[in-house]
Amino acid sequence: MSIDRRQHVRIAGPFDGFRVGLLDSPVTLYDLSEGGCFVNVVTAIAEPGRHIVLKINVPEEGWIFLKARALYIKPEFGFAVTFVGNSPETCERLKRGLLRLQGLWSDAPAADEVQVGPETRIADSSAHAARPKQILIADDDGGVLALLTKALSDYGVLAGRNIAEAWALGRGAPLDLLITDYLMPDGTGEELIERLREGHPSLKVLIMTGHGVVLDREQYPWWTHERHLSKPFTVAELRDTVDALIGPPPAGSAVAASADDVSGARER
Repeated sequence: MSIDRRQHVRIAGPFDGFRVGLLDSPVTLYDLSEGGCFVNVVTAIAEPGRHIVLKINVPEEGWIFLKARALYIKPEFGFAVTFVGNSPETCERLKRGLLRLQGLWSDAPAADEVQVGPETRIADSSAHAARPKQILIADDDGGVLALLTKALSDYGVLAGRNIAEAWALGRGAPLDLLITDYLMPDGTGEELIERLREGHPSLKVLIMTGHGVVLDREQYPWWTHERHLSKPFTVAELRDTVDALIGPPPAGSAVAASADDVSGARER
């Protein structure tokens, strides 16, 4: 979905949406496609190259969270974005919604098109019935975020580079585990945990930090009640902890990471 939106069929709209942050800003969207859209807003316009998160109400598909990068500004009207870095599931939902709007998608085959007879084979779909375990990772260090995403690639992974982005991605998604840095530019992991547990009361948490010694000494209740890893830590330690919290990934999946340890670029 990083391909320029002009290569895709665009639906004029308008579509209701929000520019997501700690305080959501309502926006109106036009020219929606698999590649991007135009955000009609006259205040807080995103500069070209800026990464944002949009929440878009696609008819018959519902609200979809999409990560995007601003392309250009049209003064007094808004700005255009291209969608980047979204999961295959998110891309498929958007595509399905757009095809419905064009009358090109049917959710079920017509009854007279389904042929059932004595020799019809019924596939065993039990392996696909369970939802994959989903992990949200929050860290403002791009290198650490990339390494953790790769190390846990056999789970479902969402990744946010600050509190606002992680919360925007996680609040509407089915989550099993939050892995969060302790200190980020726009807040702390404690704040993110509290906000996400409003909608995910049973959410498991793993805190990463370079300040583990200090936090152990202070014995904050939120710290002592959660699992945590002090940086630097190894990929093996990370995976063992995740396994203990939410169980192993699906059988047969492979681990792509080969790095020996994870450490922050700064002491945080």
